Amino acid sequence: NRLLKKTKKESKEHELLACLSSYREVAKLSQTYTTMSIDRDGRVRTSYGWVSTFRLSSSESPFGSGGNLQNIPVRTKEGKEIRKLFVPDKGKILIACDLAQAEARVVAWLSRDPKLMKAFQEGWDVHWENAKTIFKIPDEVKYIPKATFVSPIIGDDHDLYFYRRLAKTVVHASNYGMGPRMLQNILIREGVSLPEATCKR
Repeated sequence: NRLLKKTKKESKEHELLACLSSYREVAKLSQTYTTMSIDRDGRVRTSYGWVSTFRLSSSESPFGSGGNLQNIPVRTKEGKEIRKLFVPDKGKILIACDLAQAEARVVAWLSRDPKLMKAFQEGWDVHWENAKTIFKIPDEVKYIPKATFVSPIIGDDHDLYFYRRLAKTVVHASNYGMGPRMLQNILIREGVSLPEATCKR
């Protein structure tokens, strides 16, 4: 992805690198999800464990079947197609649940950050507040997901949903001790290229 950002969009090099990048993404999805072993009863199972950050990890079952069912992608078209492979029994439905900004709330209280704690108590969208701070979006810009804004940090035009989602990722990663190089890699995966010095700052 770094090389992709460094080539001109109309060049043959850019086209080749774009194809390679696309292939890598599809190959990873295929290797991770479409090659899972299924148990004799037609079910896919997983095992859960703890990682050092006290999160749950998901991997193949103790019997060697299944795999990581916790991080099935949802944002991309290909990811949505992968999700269609998981079908509930007749008369049943699959549900998804998530606590609203739970991780950010825990960090706010563990760090005893009065500004963040107040933001949660008053019902603010903390990820949007962080996006405004990180990408220098003025306070008067209201969060309308499809509205666009040119961040002076990035220099590109993106919708506000993009900034909010990226800020959420960056803040969570920094809570786990992310350094400037990792930040640079996260941004590159999102199509944003910033110098390491800017990431460090």
